[in-house]
Amino acid sequence: KVKIDTIWTSDPPNIEGVSSQTTLFFSLKPNTLSAGNTYRFTASVSSVLEGASTLGFSSIAFFVTVQEEPLSVYIKGGLQRTISVISQPQTLSFTASLATSGLSPPPAVTYRWSIQNGTGAYLLSQNDRKRLSISTSQLQLPASSSTSSVFTVSVSVSRNSSGATGSSNATQILEIVTSGEVPEVRVKRRMRSKAGGASAAPTEKLDIKNSIRLEASVDWKSETFVESRNVSWICTSGNMDLALSQQHSSQFSSRNYLVLPSGLLLPGLTYTFRVLAKSPASNFYGKAEINVITNRAPRLGSCSLAPTSGVALQTMFAFSCVGWSDEDLPLTYQWQAKTTTTGKGYFDLCAPRRMGSFETKLGGSGDSSSTSSSSTVNLRARIVDSLGAAAVIEMTASVSQPTTLALVEEKTHLGELLEQGDTETFASEFAGVISYLEV
Repeated sequence: KVKIDTIWTSDPPNIEGVSSQTTLFFSLKPNTLSAGNTYRFTASVSSVLEGASTLGFSSIAFFVTVQEEPLSVYIKGGLQRTISVISQPQTLSFTASLATSGLSPPPAVTYRWSIQNGTGAYLLSQNDRKRLSISTSQLQLPASSSTSSVFTVSVSVSRNSSGATGSSNATQILEIVTSGEVPEVRVKRRMRSKAGGASAAPTEKLDIKNSIRLEASVDWKSETFVESRNVSWICTSGNMDLALSQQHSSQFSSRNYLVLPSGLLLPGLTYTFRVLAKSPASNFYGKAEINVITNRAPRLGSCSLAPTSGVALQTMFAFSCVGWSDEDLPLTYQWQAKTTTTGKGYFDLCAPRRMGSFETKLGGSGDSSSTSSSSTVNLRARIVDSLGAAAVIEMTASVSQPTTLALVEEKTHLGELLEQGDTETFASEFAGVISYLEV
């Protein structure tokens, strides 16, 4: 009997769990590797005849680079806010938040705040700006009631770890009025695709296939004229007229929320929505703005198949996708096939992969009603960006059934594929065998 021994090693060598791996399959627990680092793993495989010396030995090394999640900061409340300061000075509060995927622990960061007036002049001294280089996301400043003003509040965030790269910036326009009570408005957005309708960061690109809900919270500053309070929504970016949209009636634009149904927005655009809250006590408007950025699927590429005809379970078909471009990398590629017998959609020929090429054998369509010696297999390629937007390219192959199929040998071959861990080839060829038997 021949025994296969596998030894895994790593560089650096102190990665937990590597030395305990003794099979051909390699796995590590989540958060074992650190973002921003590159690791080298080596698999050493030897075959040993029982009771004798080593028959053969081979090793292979590969590198794994763990990318840092991009920093994306935003100031809660929207792109623009209006605050009323009438008599006594009050405290202005600002909260910055990081938009993360939740796939890795939040990084340790430093927040740096600054405030400018309408002419771009800094309102804080250099010492004050240095003092505002703090490790917390909260900023509180006194507001004077002397004059009405417009300010730009900015925050930048950077990682604390040594050698870390990447930063992010966000701004909020703050209008302070002193002529009357103005409702203070904050706005945020939620995505129906997120669990429980969780809040989505303003910097996050959204999938147009999901509905989007914008929500406004209003501090009316007065308990009078409750029945006369008015909230309205407009799109200030010029690429949508809510009044003309058939998906919106007056009841939607007069509430504290605005629902944008799936398919309403176009991909690859930025929409700016403003919510206005009119105070019945002072007739002043409070307002807040927020961006909705829609994701766009990968584009500019092409996909091909060669050859376009062959024999089921014998011909090797080569799929290729080249030239695809997208802002949200990395891209993944996946190929799928559909049989005419089930009509239940596509099954995967392979798992999503970074490489834009793939080879496999195909089964026939399994269409027993066809009188032709060959059948058409419907295929498609899916090119998906890191945020989930997909481009789909459809293609077909003409596949004829083999005149004979050695089922015993094919069963042995499928078993070998499973032992080798090649589940992709197994799934494709198993489907081909089923297709042959159906005919």
